Amino acid sequence: MANIVICKRLARCLIDDNTLCPPKKRCRVGSACLSDREIQSRASIDALPDECIQKILERLAGRRERCISACVSRPWLLLLSTILSEGDCFAPFVKPHLDLNEHPTGAESLSWSRDKSELRRRNFEGETATDVGLAAAAIGAGWCEELLIRGSETGSRRVTDAGLVAIARGFPSLRVLSLYDCPFVTDEGLTQIANGCPLLEELSLVRCAQISDFGVAAIARCCPKLSKLALNSCQRVGDHGLRIVGGACPGLTSISILDCPLVGDQGMAGLLATPDRSNVKKLKLQNLNISEASLTIIGIYGKYVDELILSGLNVTERGFWAMASAAGLKMLTSLTVVSCTGLTDLSLEAVAQGFPLLKSVRIRRCLNLSDAGLKAFTLAACSLKNLQIEGCRRLSLRGVLNANSVSKNLKHQRAFFVVGCMGSSPGFQFNRLLRKNYSARGQQSAQLMRHVRCHFSLSSPRLDSWAL
Repeated sequence: MANIVICKRLARCLIDDNTLCPPKKRCRVGSACLSDREIQSRASIDALPDECIQKILERLAGRRERCISACVSRPWLLLLSTILSEGDCFAPFVKPHLDLNEHPTGAESLSWSRDKSELRRRNFEGETATDVGLAAAAIGAGWCEELLIRGSETGSRRVTDAGLVAIARGFPSLRVLSLYDCPFVTDEGLTQIANGCPLLEELSLVRCAQISDFGVAAIARCCPKLSKLALNSCQRVGDHGLRIVGGACPGLTSISILDCPLVGDQGMAGLLATPDRSNVKKLKLQNLNISEASLTIIGIYGKYVDELILSGLNVTERGFWAMASAAGLKMLTSLTVVSCTGLTDLSLEAVAQGFPLLKSVRIRRCLNLSDAGLKAFTLAACSLKNLQIEGCRRLSLRGVLNANSVSKNLKHQRAFFVVGCMGSSPGFQFNRLLRKNYSARGQQSAQLMRHVRCHFSLSSPRLDSWAL
């Protein structure tokens, strides 16, 4: 021990006096001299580039091996999510370890059907809607037909294009995709979905601010089986994308476009003006920059449309008249008009004359509609069974009762609702008295309600429900 101390002191003195001679032989450092952190950093496979690790992971044969490898670290999980296994492409989910010699009980078969249904539909909402969660589901499940992703604009974890790449690689048999509140998803992610999921039939994009015509066009070109398209608050989607959708997707049956300011008449023409290929049955338009020309196109080419919803459109009376006079909407049975100043007495009468199969009509907050228009509409409507009017201030109770009494077409009516219609006509005081006394349940109210009920029972004997 003393010799060791003397050697240390001598070495320190030599170093201080700069008299240390260079060693003749290189010192060999053993593994015992390295710290655990240095050994781990040198021996870890993560020191390899991502390209090398991806080549190694591509050689994993089964899904079980890939799931185990994905549990190693998050980088491995994200790398595995970008790898498409050849055996999983368009392969349905199969129950593992099926023994044909065993007879499954009712509880086992019910549990199996429930598990299959849960795997068929998957929802990612709030904090669970992340790229890591989507990548884990794509690697572990391997089969999904309906996927709903509801992100959060205020959350710390958000869905990006990396999550959609994982979905495109892991769910090639995807048929329904719904994206809500995904502001960081761009056209690149939607293009990956189009290339990886060619069987897509339904697409819903709600408040996806960075998706433009390029992403919608990629879906239309690569997914010819697309039947339902819903665009809500997509500020960058315009006429170009809709024209490509109309030309590439002949099986489109349901279209919903809401709050897209770049959509105009050209987009509606390219989407609907295909005489031999237009099979649209449900059409919903809200707060779009369209004019009377778009309504005329709907009236000409919408020969299979049976449900039409128009809301917040800045069109004039001429547009509704032209749509009804085109005589193309022969199959229309349900019509909803909300906050459209162009719906007047003349246009409403033209609607009743142009749509002979119209059975259900809902009108809300159309301020240019009066008692005369309602009377003309009830006289011309032949198949009407359900009429709902709300917030039309120029309508009065006297006008409603008059329209109901003079019309012979309302005898087959099943429901009649008039809410919030207190016009400036002489029936205004009568309507206000009805509301006031009905809430108080007085003797005068009972007599008034008995009179109104008697009126409706005589004019519409099949009426099931009514409200004023």
